[in-house]
Amino acid sequence: MRKKELFLTLLIGCLCLGGCSQAVQSQETNKMSYAELEQKYEKLLKENEELKNEKKNEYGIVSGTITYLDTEADTGAVVVLIPSDGSVENEDIKIQPGYLINSVENIKGLNMGKVSGNGDFNINHVAEGEYLAFIVSNNTSAEAWFESEENYYKEIAENFNGILSDSSASNLSEAVAFYKYHIATVTVYAEETTTINYDFGMSYTQV
Repeated sequence: MRKKELFLTLLIGCLCLGGCSQAVQSQETNKMSYAELEQKYEKLLKENEELKNEKKNEYGIVSGTITYLDTEADTGAVVVLIPSDGSVENEDIKIQPGYLINSVENIKGLNMGKVSGNGDFNINHVAEGEYLAFIVSNNTSAEAWFESEENYYKEIAENFNGILSDSSASNLSEAVAFYKYHIATVTVYAEETTTINYDFGMSYTQV
């Protein structure tokens, strides 16, 4: 295949990725000289690379430290990021009651992470935007749960109005079991790290 034919084929392929008609593109590019084709092809490659970099840079990081009793690492605690814009409202979140701590990596559509033995967590590749950070302790229990499980779960679910469906909010709440939780609003910016630090204090009962 001659050089011009090769560039023509590659160029049409690049142009058609943008949704343009191959027939129309063929008519336009057939009239170009080899030098013009080469120049246009290089331009398209550059634009494509810029677009990939732009998409890559739309993500940030959320990290921080979760503790209890001021200094103790809340090892195994869960941090779940729920988009505040309602984009996951139609997702069907199913978790068995009491199993959030062990099911953190199986929640479709949500960003999540677990707290390490040092009390730290790190969630990469988080799309920029506003989130509810739903933090669930693994080492402290809530007095409110022992007073009324139903009211405790209802209180949690109310935080997700307009963000999750009623069934998903209920499932997510009941998955917390008797553990303490904390909810904070955070904004994630592209190429930046958003920090969340929280201490759960004392446990109502031994966990």
